[in-house]
Amino acid sequence: MEKEWLEKFYSECGREVSLAYNVLNHTNTWGLTLVTALLSTTFLSAVKLGNFSIRFIYPTTYHWYIVIITWIIMLRFFVRSALALTNMYRWNELIYATAKLLSIPQESLYRDLLERNLKKKIDAYYFKWKSPRPKLYVAWQNLKLMYLWLFIIILSLFLWGVLTLKKDNFFFLGIVIFFTATLLEVLWYSKWYGMQHEKLNLEAEPDIETLWNKNYKGTAFYNDQSILFGICLNGPFKHAYDLITNPAVRWIHLSYSIDNIEPSLTKDFLNGLDIKGKQIYLACWNENFKGEINPIRTGRIDYFSFSPNILRVNIILSDISDTQHHETVIKIINPNYLCKYLDS
Repeated sequence: MEKEWLEKFYSECGREVSLAYNVLNHTNTWGLTLVTALLSTTFLSAVKLGNFSIRFIYPTTYHWYIVIITWIIMLRFFVRSALALTNMYRWNELIYATAKLLSIPQESLYRDLLERNLKKKIDAYYFKWKSPRPKLYVAWQNLKLMYLWLFIIILSLFLWGVLTLKKDNFFFLGIVIFFTATLLEVLWYSKWYGMQHEKLNLEAEPDIETLWNKNYKGTAFYNDQSILFGICLNGPFKHAYDLITNPAVRWIHLSYSIDNIEPSLTKDFLNGLDIKGKQIYLACWNENFKGEINPIRTGRIDYFSFSPNILRVNIILSDISDTQHHETVIKIINPNYLCKYLDS
């Protein structure tokens, strides 16, 4: 990706983030002002003074209809706010990824990785106009931002009227208006093309401090978590099963693409995880298998190399007569992750 284009796109993202924030702020302000004005004006008329007493005459059909109208207006502002909030998430996701790529040295080992991830985000969130967050997540964040307590108050007033008002034609008309408007807003919110979430299959990225280090080669660190190296019986290494179970074979070489490595393990490799000399487990399963299995052999890492695309390991195999590992139970949740931490 050309640096000049990235800089222009970064500037455009910055303008769009500011615009989305202003739209969100103005929508919330106008919504709050209008709903508060409607409720306060209406219910001031519901307060009656006389003979040194104060009476509150709600619910009446008139005031109940005002509550329904307020609910409909509130829903419209809520949906508009959700659209603005989604745009904020969208442009923040794009500007963060662009800034990350622009901030690292040209010769960085991870430049291609970040560029691939940015291309996926631009395709999904800019060209396809997908949402980086699920609709329910956006709705909940929008409720917490401003609308939750207002919805509770208005809904309580509506239900108060439902329980106490006379069940005449005006009552049932109000019920129809309330639920029709609510269902329409929910339908529009769920179907709006800009709200459709797309979860991206992104490659694990190292910490930003690592990316900014021009000479980073990986500060070696170790952990005590056991690692599983799996063999898919339907994949290109299906014949490795015969090697692993052969007592005469004491050494094996395996390679794993980034798509077959568990993301948490990938991130640790990117941040300098050293597995040389580490005891590991070997197991085999079919491509769609999910459940519990036992390892078929153990080994020790003699050599390994990791790039943002591939992991290569040379494994010295243990004596196959060693059966201590047979009682170890491995849970396979995602069969595509052939290289993973044992307890994940």
